[in-house]
Amino acid sequence: MKLGKLLIWGCLLLRLSVGFAQPYIAAEGFDRPFAVASSQTTPDVLSVNDNGTVFAYWRDRDGLYRKSLEKKGGATEQLITVNGLRDMEAAQRGSDFALLTVIQDRTTGKTVHKVRWNEQEQTVLETLAPGHMALSLGPAGPIVAYSQTIDATDRLFIWRWNEGAKEVYQSDLSLEKIDLALDDSDHLYLSWLEGSNDRAAVGFSQSNWTTNYLSLGEEDSAEPVSLGPASNRGIQYVTRLMPANSAMYLAWRSEDEGLNLARLGGETLRLEPGYPVGIADNYFYWTSGASIRRLELSAGAETLSNVIWAPTTIELADLSFSNGKTYLSWYGGSSSNYQIYGANNVKAISLSWQDRLAKALQIIPYGLWQGIGSRLILSLLVGILLSLGFAPLYWVLSLLGARLVKGGQAKPAGIVIAWLGMLTLLIVAYFRSSTPLTAPGVLSIPVALGLASLIVWLRLRHLDTENQTAILLGSLLTTFVSIALLSLIHFPGWVEPYISGF
Repeated sequence: MKLGKLLIWGCLLLRLSVGFAQPYIAAEGFDRPFAVASSQTTPDVLSVNDNGTVFAYWRDRDGLYRKSLEKKGGATEQLITVNGLRDMEAAQRGSDFALLTVIQDRTTGKTVHKVRWNEQEQTVLETLAPGHMALSLGPAGPIVAYSQTIDATDRLFIWRWNEGAKEVYQSDLSLEKIDLALDDSDHLYLSWLEGSNDRAAVGFSQSNWTTNYLSLGEEDSAEPVSLGPASNRGIQYVTRLMPANSAMYLAWRSEDEGLNLARLGGETLRLEPGYPVGIADNYFYWTSGASIRRLELSAGAETLSNVIWAPTTIELADLSFSNGKTYLSWYGGSSSNYQIYGANNVKAISLSWQDRLAKALQIIPYGLWQGIGSRLILSLLVGILLSLGFAPLYWVLSLLGARLVKGGQAKPAGIVIAWLGMLTLLIVAYFRSSTPLTAPGVLSIPVALGLASLIVWLRLRHLDTENQTAILLGSLLTTFVSIALLSLIHFPGWVEPYISGF
């Protein structure tokens, strides 16, 4: 029992000696993420404000569904029952919203693009070769932008409610990842990626894309503006237009995989690799791996923070802002299908001791005990393997030490030998590693060695054995415990990179 308490307090001391940057499961006023629903197909996910209530919209193989993002455990509604729902877009203006759906007839292969607004429906396009599309909602009704290939030329069209479509741009290159938005004065902006992929036997041999936008006047005509190279490698590589602070912002993934945020007509901010989500309450949100992150537009990159840590890698995400609160929805893969999640900042998370323990140990909080168990097993394995590597040296030193020390000094002598062995190991590791040692990391080494020495001495102090055996046991056990402790505490920074490399 005493040893158990000693080990617990020792781990706490090690924890205090090491600084961590692990994010919490939710932060910056957001509550704990919750599961909304599952989907059997790759869903599009939207956050939509419908008359003051924010819903997550997603598509499945048999239609369109929605569920409230304001509370957990609400009912799931099926809005459209149809096979062949290929795509959808939503646009908001206050509490009013419009919905664009793309439904494919499996018999003819033709796709029908339809807009629903104010309990009315209009057809935008019927085609056998659907392109990319985007939706916005203006004072006179929905506005749709879409691309279509006609006579080997890609063309961009603007369609307006009760007015029809008008071509605004054409190119010999592919036009993809369209977005459409109105600024605070209802001036229309259109963005897209323009370029091509040269295919090789496996993957792409060359990919050349640029990010472009149009600032459209009343005549829907203007010269495009290029913002530079872009990357276009999947459905996440989008252009995202976002009005805020009487300006228009455009986000896209650059050629070097970094995320760019440009204030149109102004400066461009370079961020980490990620995918844009949107702007709400003067914050720009994006996804990065399993995290949703944000920064304050008026302050820049120094305000970057992690707001959500999801259970799995986030594929696509969306947000909605209603009554001063931000609602997030996203989806990611699960064991058998896709899972849709939601989160909001109506109420801040109440952190549990499990959340704090997960942060301290840098373990994903959704599998805390599995993570602790696997990390403990691997740390013990690392301790055993490295201790066995020292065994021949310790055996030789125990033969020499048995002749030089008296009976009561054998066990401390073994511990001293272990300290010398660990010092040698750490010196070799320091000169062969490219990772710099930090002050907390250096401090944790003597703390771990001291704790291991105390544990071994308490266990062996009443052991009655010959000097050589006492020295050998003391050195091996001290090395094993200290390496296991260091591996456990520094697992993400020291051990995990080596394991993932095999």
